Amino acid sequence: NPFAVLFIVFYGLLLRFGYFVVPMPAIRSESDGWLYPVLFGWAMPADGSAGVVPSLLAALLTIVQALSLNAIANREKLLGRPNHLPGMSHLILCSLFPEWWGLSSAMVANTLLIPVWGALNAIFNNPRPGRHLFHAGLLIGMAALVHKPALGFVAWVFGALFTMRAGSASNWLVAPFGLFIPFYFLLSGLYLGDRWGEASSIFPQGGFFAPPKPENPALHYSGLVYIAVMLAYGVWRIQSQVFKMLIRNWKIWNTAAFFLLLAVAIPFFLASGDISSRLLMAPALAVFHASGYGETKPRWIPETIHVAALVVVAWANLRAMSA
Repeated sequence: NPFAVLFIVFYGLLLRFGYFVVPMPAIRSESDGWLYPVLFGWAMPADGSAGVVPSLLAALLTIVQALSLNAIANREKLLGRPNHLPGMSHLILCSLFPEWWGLSSAMVANTLLIPVWGALNAIFNNPRPGRHLFHAGLLIGMAALVHKPALGFVAWVFGALFTMRAGSASNWLVAPFGLFIPFYFLLSGLYLGDRWGEASSIFPQGGFFAPPKPENPALHYSGLVYIAVMLAYGVWRIQSQVFKMLIRNWKIWNTAAFFLLLAVAIPFFLASGDISSRLLMAPALAVFHASGYGETKPRWIPETIHVAALVVVAWANLRAMSA
């Protein structure tokens, strides 16, 4: 739908007006994978200062993610008629916290993880799901080389296989094979380049990492309240329609729920505790938020929540411009 595409592009730029007035620097953290500085090091000033290029890249990646998520949700008819709500919800979520605005490895990983959801949806009742499972494993492997904690999403593939009941037991080996390929080429390159000592740095370090204290607690917790309220409302909307759903859609919602659970848990156990890693939650949250924004009655409830979200986003933009 050309209108939906134009709306998402315009809406994404509008929500980040402060981002273009005061560009954000690219974000570096201990969770960055080996491939992240290789691919985007050219866009990061050596002194860590803000620049126009990383700001434009971050805005472009966020809009691409919104369009991709919107296309998958519309293709699966999760919200009934095709609309722009999943993409809109994703843009709002990515604009709530200034810590999520800058170009980061988690943002790049999200760009790769959203198509994984589309691939996993395609295995339902598919007699030959191997191609989709291989692509899912390959994308997760690439995401893990950009953002190390993304390696934990391999559990998502096995959860989807269990839910979708796709094919024979041999299919359970296809996704790990796709996951292994990016690591195989990287480890081979390190070995042949006499850099084998760097091999251990490409894998995440386990542990428990509490989220750091936010710079602006009032703004941060306002965003969290919006996320929680809209998530609860969206889940309630889905539950109220569960008996009217096709089995395929019900299973796709289960896959999205597992995606969300992993995205919430992974930063606590595989990330370094930085707030930017929590950005992994945004795509899965956006799908459930979009359900709450759907054709609900009374309409004033989602509309009021939407206005409240825009107030928080405007607050974040004004604070970034005055910093």
